[in-house]
Amino acid sequence: MNKPLCRLVSIFILLMIILLCSACSEEKKLKVDAYNNSGAAYISQGQYDLAINDFNKAIQLVHINPTSYYNRGNAYYSKGQYDLAIKDLSKAIELHKRNENFYYYRAKVYKSNGQYDLASKDLNKAIEIMVDKLR
Repeated sequence: MNKPLCRLVSIFILLMIILLCSACSEEKKLKVDAYNNSGAAYISQGQYDLAINDFNKAIQLVHINPTSYYNRGNAYYSKGQYDLAIKDLSKAIELHKRNENFYYYRAKVYKSNGQYDLASKDLNKAIEIMVDKLR
């Protein structure tokens, strides 16, 4: 095979790989969204263990999605498992530091856990982020 044709075939193969990867990523995103949505529905029905199971599946698919950790933290909070809730909410914050809702919810968990100083710090951070967004 001549060099220009070989190069063209290589470029074509590379483009096909990129397209396939993006299709897989989109399919994963849809699955993660579905697990997060069904988990949220389970929370609204008070079925926290089923919700946690769905959020675990979402995290297994994409372990860098802060929403899945936030949602699972919400389920743990609803079960009164504050330490697990704090751990997940902290992970959500680590992945997305500029989401005031994550700080607010973690403050709520800290308050319920009797950790008032930490709750206050998180509330102040949530307010700071909201004010920055208004500028």
